[in-house]
Amino acid sequence: MSLHAKTQSWTLTVVAASRDVLLSLPFCCCLCLIRFSTISMMFGLGMQAQAIFDGIEKLCSKRDELNRQIQQEEEEKGRLQHDIHVLTEKLRRVNESLARRHSVRADFDHTIGETEGAFIKILESCQTLLSVIKKEAGNLGKATEPGRKDH
Repeated sequence: MSLHAKTQSWTLTVVAASRDVLLSLPFCCCLCLIRFSTISMMFGLGMQAQAIFDGIEKLCSKRDELNRQIQQEEEEKGRLQHDIHVLTEKLRRVNESLARRHSVRADFDHTIGETEGAFIKILESCQTLLSVIKKEAGNLGKATEPGRKDH
């Protein structure tokens, strides 16, 4: 029988010493102990019945405490499972967002790399053009100097 059961059924057999009576009655732990106690007193079991009654009552009390602890832990387990579900969903969304952002960053890196490469080529072309302009300006300057004759 599972620990979650609120009641458990047993059959209690009481044999009265003064009478040859066999009494079997079902009881659900603490709920029917009153019946057991009353019947045992009727058959004169007295102290032995009280000791049995007290023992069963202690066992029932311990079982009830255990049931409360089980219930508390099951509730905690439910809360933890809910928290895990919520956090798992958040983690999934964050991972998706990160994947998109990593992809966009890779696109940025590619574009920046191409732009820097093109800019370096433009700078090299400007350097070359500046060198050509200086050389030609120097040549034109020499050609326009008075007193100089070219062939």
